[in-house]
Amino acid sequence: MRALDVLLPGAAIVAALALFGIFVALAGARPVQAWVVLFQGAFGDWFSWQNTLQRAAPLMLTALCVALPARAGLTIIGGEGALVLGGLAGATLAHGLPLGGLAGTAAVCLAGAVLGAAWIALAGWLRQWRGVNETISSLLLAYVALGLFKHLVEGPLRDPENLNKPATFALEESLRIGGIAGSDVHWGLVLGVLACLAAAAWLRWTPSGFSVRVVGGNLRAARLVGLPASRLVLLACALGGVAAGPARACPAAGLAPVADAQVALSVQDLQVMGDRGTPAVRGLSLQVRSGEILGVAGVSGNGQRELVEALVGQRERAGGSVEVLGTAYAARRSENHRLKVRSLPEEPLRNACVGDMSVAENMALRDFDLPPLAAGGRLRFDRWRARARDWIASYGIRTQGEDAPIRSLSGGNVQRAVLARELDGDINVLIAANPVFGLDFAAVQEIHARIRGVRAAGGAVLLVSEDLDELLELADRIAVMSEVRIVHETAAATAERHVLGAHMGGAHPVASPAVAAAARPSPGGAASAGQTGRPVEAACAD
Repeated sequence: MRALDVLLPGAAIVAALALFGIFVALAGARPVQAWVVLFQGAFGDWFSWQNTLQRAAPLMLTALCVALPARAGLTIIGGEGALVLGGLAGATLAHGLPLGGLAGTAAVCLAGAVLGAAWIALAGWLRQWRGVNETISSLLLAYVALGLFKHLVEGPLRDPENLNKPATFALEESLRIGGIAGSDVHWGLVLGVLACLAAAAWLRWTPSGFSVRVVGGNLRAARLVGLPASRLVLLACALGGVAAGPARACPAAGLAPVADAQVALSVQDLQVMGDRGTPAVRGLSLQVRSGEILGVAGVSGNGQRELVEALVGQRERAGGSVEVLGTAYAARRSENHRLKVRSLPEEPLRNACVGDMSVAENMALRDFDLPPLAAGGRLRFDRWRARARDWIASYGIRTQGEDAPIRSLSGGNVQRAVLARELDGDINVLIAANPVFGLDFAAVQEIHARIRGVRAAGGAVLLVSEDLDELLELADRIAVMSEVRIVHETAAATAERHVLGAHMGGAHPVASPAVAAAARPSPGGAASAGQTGRPVEAACAD
């Protein structure tokens, strides 16, 4: 390996970080702090490592879709098309044929590889036999693939019993492979590493690989010595597609853990009155499943605040029902403990804290009357302070000490203190409202990472936000709330910003089919969450 082969990628990473730092500095923030947050988000703890490694497999495989044709002199930038159709092919094959076990999983991945190879080879064929620029054709083919994907997953191939984001039919349990050594890192990571090593060995030590490199190095010389340049270009493109197809077919086969289809939070026909005695929420129904984030978008003043207050117990409900894990939920203190429901309201100093009380006292609001913070009817303040000191260190809360009044903290540090309290222990349902409004870059990234952590641990998150960018970044599904009701719902992966904006602005004469479906009870009620298969994630890329 030449030194340049290592120095060039390293220099590219350094240059990208430097350019990012310049933009951060121009925005008035500190670049070093941003770099630290990025590093912590990717490698700061074991969860971050698992999250990073989990996303590495599809990235490695899709990168081969660029690298292999590049060795033949082609610039292919439409690997996403092969990735999308590969996942779709795997899911369709698994549903249509009686597959099972390791052979079934291999067949699912093979189906993705075959369709991926054909899709990228098409760009090579257009280049060699029709003179169409491969960069343009591969990009346009990716858009065609995305259109096919959206049409099929939301239409003929959609599981009619799935009331959440569009998904194909659930896969059999036997088709899924667990994580490596019990972790969330799936075996697709090993496949990605082996594929990269195999590609390098092929290019370096085989006649066909050497021939491809000759074609990419000098096409005229290749033709001079009689190499079949066009066939070699097709071969390189097809092998790139072979790599990209399983990048999504493997997660579809269950190599990547997918959240169970259990309904954690169910709201049916909720009615809430506003401060002026008029309806603030009317006939609202939604479901949030374990391991997903449902984002609720909307322009301020359309009932979002009243919805959150009714769910967390700060406002009476005029009608409807709320269930957590199939159990009626009235937001009582005992129910919060038993059902493990937590909340991150907006304006935490106003809605979640007692300003004149200390940081330690506010951190104890959830469990001050439970052991070990209380014993024999007596509050154990030493335990409060000890735990508060641990949380202050763990969450990086800047304060004069655990006995300082919480109102003396900055907005970001108040939110971190509330986060420490609300995210302690296991969580089944987290209800968050505008959790990063008005906070600095570092605080935003940290809080977003914590919310993702709840989802990764299997919790259901209802995220109400007026920031559409935040919802598109974090949510699995997005529902739009307008004129006191939900008027539109879509998968975040296929959400179109202008459509969301139109619904937020009032252009919604008829509720979308997904909303109408969600408003009806599921065929099996909450019990239907116990299905053996998991819905195939219909994402375009990781």
